[in-house]
Amino acid sequence: VRAVELNKHGIFNLAGPDVISRYDFAQRIAKTFRLDESLIESVGYDDDASRRVADRPRKTAFVTLKAQTELSIRPTGVDEGLQVMYRGLKDLTFPDRAVVYT
Repeated sequence: VRAVELNKHGIFNLAGPDVISRYDFAQRIAKTFRLDESLIESVGYDDDASRRVADRPRKTAFVTLKAQTELSIRPTGVDEGLQVMYRGLKDLTFPDRAVVYT
């Protein structure tokens, strides 16, 4: 929305400043939403390739400088973003178990 308001064009990568593993991200989600962290299973990336829906890089990060400078956006960190989500989504239900590829 901000890009349209400012009449900006092009590709803007938006992501927070934290670089964490999928497993750590899942653990932080569980902690924020007061879920049982022990139900999150860490599975080695190469150990269970047959269960992956699609190949993904082990780590993903985005350069967000363009969005930050041209759109005056300050990305929030993982914990801050999860707190915002928690306050807005407190009443949702979640699955009993999650598998996270690390």
